[in-house]
Amino acid sequence: MHSTPGNHVIRHGFSGFGPRNSLLFKNAVVAFLSGRETFNKLGLILEFHVFEQNPATDAGAGNAFQMNCDATVNSDITGAIQLFGSDKIPSKYQHVVAAASNLASAVSQEIRENRDTYEGEIRKTNPAASALLKETTRPDGSIDTDRACATRGLIGRVQRDTIQQVIEFVQKELADEIRLHFYYETTVVSADFSTPSKPQFCVRRNDSTVTELFTFDFVHLANGTTGEVLVSEDVRPFSYSGTPNAESIRTFLSQHGVLDSRGLVKTDTKIGITGMRLSAYDCVPIVLNMTGILRNTEAGWALNEEKAAEYQGLFTFISRTDGEASPPRHAHDMYWPGKYSFLSTEEVHAIMLQHNFDWLSLVMPILKANVAAELGLAPSQIERPMTMQQRMQDYHDQNNQYREGLLTEVGLLRTGNFSMVEGYGFESNPEQANRELLTKAPLTREDRAGFPMRKSCAYDITQAPSALESSNSIFFRHWETFWSTIAASPVAVHDIIAQLFKLGVATHFPGSFSDIHVQPGSTGAYIGDKTFDVLFAPKLFTPSADIVLTSLRGKVKEVIPGVPEYAKGRLLQTKGGEYIHAVDVGSGGHGASVTLPNGQRSKVGMQWADTNNHLAAADWAATASRMLVILSVLKASGCEAPVKSLMETYLKSLPTDAVFDGETARFQEAWQEVHEKSCFLRLLDQLQDRSYNDDLKLTADRDARQSCVDHLDKMQPGVKKEFELLLEQIPAFKPVSKTHFYWKRFLDFTPVEMERIFEAVLKDPQ
Repeated sequence: MHSTPGNHVIRHGFSGFGPRNSLLFKNAVVAFLSGRETFNKLGLILEFHVFEQNPATDAGAGNAFQMNCDATVNSDITGAIQLFGSDKIPSKYQHVVAAASNLASAVSQEIRENRDTYEGEIRKTNPAASALLKETTRPDGSIDTDRACATRGLIGRVQRDTIQQVIEFVQKELADEIRLHFYYETTVVSADFSTPSKPQFCVRRNDSTVTELFTFDFVHLANGTTGEVLVSEDVRPFSYSGTPNAESIRTFLSQHGVLDSRGLVKTDTKIGITGMRLSAYDCVPIVLNMTGILRNTEAGWALNEEKAAEYQGLFTFISRTDGEASPPRHAHDMYWPGKYSFLSTEEVHAIMLQHNFDWLSLVMPILKANVAAELGLAPSQIERPMTMQQRMQDYHDQNNQYREGLLTEVGLLRTGNFSMVEGYGFESNPEQANRELLTKAPLTREDRAGFPMRKSCAYDITQAPSALESSNSIFFRHWETFWSTIAASPVAVHDIIAQLFKLGVATHFPGSFSDIHVQPGSTGAYIGDKTFDVLFAPKLFTPSADIVLTSLRGKVKEVIPGVPEYAKGRLLQTKGGEYIHAVDVGSGGHGASVTLPNGQRSKVGMQWADTNNHLAAADWAATASRMLVILSVLKASGCEAPVKSLMETYLKSLPTDAVFDGETARFQEAWQEVHEKSCFLRLLDQLQDRSYNDDLKLTADRDARQSCVDHLDKMQPGVKKEFELLLEQIPAFKPVSKTHFYWKRFLDFTPVEMERIFEAVLKDPQ
């Protein structure tokens, strides 16, 4: 390894210190420790300047995990993340590795050590959280963190504590090697990349109008899930869009005169709630705790029907589409629980290899048919149209089936959707399926199942010029349903909402948020014939609220105006394509919707869709932290173009075009098979004969499908010909190129790829 006399201070600027950048910081400390002796010989000193608009007490919280948030999480907590090289760190420092890489363990420990205090708090604020805690407590007192089990506030506080542990360790043990500068209650208002290798932040204290310019060697943008209130300015005084915190909500309700002398919501109160998604559910259990409708029990919670009768029409949920709502979460993993499987992992891999393909329009009908076969129904009966009242009654019925241990429609749908987005088929043994696929496709499968697949699965179909020439709206109609099913609500939360509809406490009004107006005399708000004393209007995630991203418009390489075109590693580029020493993991990669000349809408430039996912943040940070250290090593070694050097090292590790194409060509048969299944299901859907469900069950077997077609043709001549016509329409298999696969579709390095680069750079950083 090259080294030069003296120390080399490499300055890193962090815009934001929510989950992403705090995880990046923690993991970078571990990465440094794993090669500490080598880095010391080089004279490498890392200098981190962290700018965070919130106070120090909210470090690491971001928008989702504010310390005072009383709403529950909807999913599992980030567990142990493998950090390469951590096994080389001395045992006396392993507590730092744990603090950096296993949030779930820290949350579980916090609950066990302070259970009485925590349980007392949530019984007073959110009975749904109390129910989740009871559901996830094992007989030995430990907590099952693989399921939703706590409030977001508790997780935020534990996350802050783990960050503080790493900070204190650095200040005590590594003060001469890693220098820390924190600027809390300070906002990065813009970035200047006119010198790509010396990026600058323009920052301002929140209580000042004076700006200051900082220059760095590298910067890391993680401005998070920037939100926007969607109701009009005149309605906002009657609206609550803040953190779901019991005390804040109580104050808000009191200020608007809807609490009685006992602090309970008055029975004639009317509350509007914008949306029928997860964020709309957050405040409901908290408000119900101020009505007497919802009470704590040993089992979790119960609804007082007599009290509910006093609060008829208390809540009105407002959303555009009647019958569409976030479903309950009845499945928690990828293990297919049914008797039939219409989609294999190899087939999913083949589908995902196809270039610029609307894969959701192919697989969603297959999943519906599979679910129908399991439940003895027709595919048209799956996710069938309903009113909101009917939908919530159906969800309540399914919640009861789930509690009895029965298969449910929403449970099967979530298992199927979750499996596909992770890169799997409907497998009873997904681990075995993955091992078999790795044998056949080491180049395109290794380290790509899971979050890498999630991040890349909408890349192709949203890229210019195709997304600007033809609308991808059909894909994104599927996409919304697909993700709503995956991001489902825990039953302990969801069934409260469902039963409120049954009891008449909740109702639904189909409409746009822009149709909500202030009542004459400014006494509240209304939409149509519905009037409200107050509204709960959760913020909507939108890239336009990211002021740093907005400041870069027209100044970096873009897919369309306002949407950056990122290079490998989520690096920004100049308009001419030169690497900028700036990594962005915020909302810029989510793309934007545009109106095409024909009036149709199309989504353009979606390069990832994981900015609001904590588990995805941990997955990314484990590798990005190694990249941060590698770039620092290259810079400290005198390399004038460290990013270019890293990319050249990566290029050398890739297979030849011929080898890559040889691997992808192996999936021609799987491509053909999954399309033949699709044709068979389309044929059955056209016929709708009396043995429909029995015929569905034959989908997975080619010979059985053909026998079925032959039999149907005897009963109804022409069926076989119709099937042959469908088969002729199967599109050709045109897998993605090596360059597109490695450099475009998968923007993040995999752990194995990054480790190869890390080792190569340490051998020769020049």
